[in-house]
Amino acid sequence: MEERDAFVDETLRDLKINSRVVASYKPGYKFEKFDLILPKGSTIKKPEPNNFIIETSRFIFDVKIEFHGTGAVPPKNFKRYYLLLDNYRDSRDYKVQVYINVKFKMLAYLSRKGWEYFQWVDSFLERFDESFSEDKFFSRTNWETINTAITISNNMIELFKKSSDEKYSDAEILDDSNED
Repeated sequence: MEERDAFVDETLRDLKINSRVVASYKPGYKFEKFDLILPKGSTIKKPEPNNFIIETSRFIFDVKIEFHGTGAVPPKNFKRYYLLLDNYRDSRDYKVQVYINVKFKMLAYLSRKGWEYFQWVDSFLERFDESFSEDKFFSRTNWETINTAITISNNMIELFKKSSDEKYSDAEILDDSNED
């Protein structure tokens, strides 16, 4: 955490932290510590700034992160109603791509024992996809339905304002059976 500029402010520089920080939040930033226990003999390499490789006796786990500074476009109304940002200039949206490649070594298939120490790969990939995928996030939050409800609510407010201006009663606004 001390290596992340967003969390190293005047209070952390002069303070010795004797306890373990598991999570910390600042506007626009989130730090969450995790533990990863690897099989004996595993190595971790960082060949490039946005790349790390975990090599075990049975596979090579390669993670590359690409950030080109290109913009992303969130769904309509998301910033205003989910993030509560009225001014679109208050934030910037960027696209970040993460590529995970797992290559199993040929000799690994010859051994039937010890695979229980490598089951973390499947669960990690599933949790990562669930946590990082934009599509999964909007699906999980049911944003399409929420956005429809927002649109309908806004339209109802506009109808109410319009009808109030025309001096209609509330009963006439809500009763659509008179429509042709």
